[in-house]
Amino acid sequence: MKEFQQLMESTIKQVFGVYNYSPDFLKFQFTYKTSKSDFHVKDRFSIENNKVRASICIKKSDNDYLLFETVGEIDREKSCFKHCDFIGLNCIKALKSFYYAFAVKSFNKSMLYHIIDKTIETSIIAVLIGNKQPFAIADPLLESISNLLQSLSRWSTRTYEGRKIPFSFLIDLNTINSHLNLFDDLCSFLHDDASALVTDGITSYIALGDTIEYKIAPYYNPEQYEERAKGTTDKKIPLVPYRFTSFGAICANKNIGIVLTVQGDLLFIKSTKLFFAKRNGEWHFYDYDSFNTVLFKDIPEISSKPQKAIRIKTIYLTCLDVAFARTGGCLAICETEQLSDIKKNIRKADIYKPFSRATHDDKYKKRFMLEETIIQKHPFFELGRKARQEIIGIDGATIILTDGRFLTTGAIIDNQATKRAYEVTKETEASGGARKKIAMKLSVYGIAIKISSDGYIECFKNKKHIF
Repeated sequence: MKEFQQLMESTIKQVFGVYNYSPDFLKFQFTYKTSKSDFHVKDRFSIENNKVRASICIKKSDNDYLLFETVGEIDREKSCFKHCDFIGLNCIKALKSFYYAFAVKSFNKSMLYHIIDKTIETSIIAVLIGNKQPFAIADPLLESISNLLQSLSRWSTRTYEGRKIPFSFLIDLNTINSHLNLFDDLCSFLHDDASALVTDGITSYIALGDTIEYKIAPYYNPEQYEERAKGTTDKKIPLVPYRFTSFGAICANKNIGIVLTVQGDLLFIKSTKLFFAKRNGEWHFYDYDSFNTVLFKDIPEISSKPQKAIRIKTIYLTCLDVAFARTGGCLAICETEQLSDIKKNIRKADIYKPFSRATHDDKYKKRFMLEETIIQKHPFFELGRKARQEIIGIDGATIILTDGRFLTTGAIIDNQATKRAYEVTKETEASGGARKKIAMKLSVYGIAIKISSDGYIECFKNKKHIF
């Protein structure tokens, strides 16, 4: 029984991995019961009152049942785990099926991870197409999209004439159900090397509706559109990484988008928002609404609610852009009244005017040029998206005040723990250890955001995870 408890714990942790929730934070308490009477307990996975509850009822014989139950504590709001109940329940059902195979010792336990990974994928597709029925009910569209992803997985690990191949697909849910045979034709085509020349994964795409068509997404300038949207909160700025803005803009209404990038990442776009992504074999959930809810409550006060909402959206877009530029970064939004304390933790040469009168020597010539040409002329929230992305991608921490003024960019925080963490190899840095310690340190002055080059976005307040 202990071994099955470990498998159950592993499954639940894999589900929460989609939401970048560290397994170290889950504290499990397992119980199991047996009964000779005919009791029926439904398989369960739910999140309520900062607890995750899961149960599996195993039928051993007509009147003999085995009930596994677990309760895990979580320290984040439920809004951060949208669709987790549905994904988790499907994974619990998959584990139950695995149990029957495991009980007769006819199954390789190491395959459970891959089974759960496939179950997560199928659940994500189900959410995308609006089908939250149990998987026992066959859905031809779900199966067709799953087959398309299987064909794409072949391209994610190979090259054509020395280069990785990207793809983009736009699926019209209004008409595709009557033309599912198109998926068979498309999958067959994707097995031909000629398919490598069809789309660029950014603006050109294959549309599936009542026919298969090759199309070009209308050019969408994210810089100009964001400028027009300033001062309002109702503009539909596509909440997707910078280079996918044109394609993301057409993934509206009943259209869903699937992208395979040259890095081998899978992106799922719905309602002009990046929804889920699979990067380096790991699933990630992206949800602007949850991000906005958490930061709206915890971010240092801004003059008006509409302005606050716009700036949170600006921060979110910047985080997406940095994550998918694969540079990673650390951004802190600090309260003005904390300025004197913040400056004590930053090298004087890293602090911009008018907050410092330090002289820039040749060692800091590049920083001086950045300060003179960009930083002093434009607050963070008035910069274009590309400029924000590149500034945050500078090695070190970027610190701004609530009004958008830059205090520093690329700064090394003057703290012995973070100094030691920062002097690491690239492999260790990729794990986010240095950036996380810096973000934790800065979070006592406001909100600190750690952006991983692997795609994770984490927010801290007072040294605690809030997103």
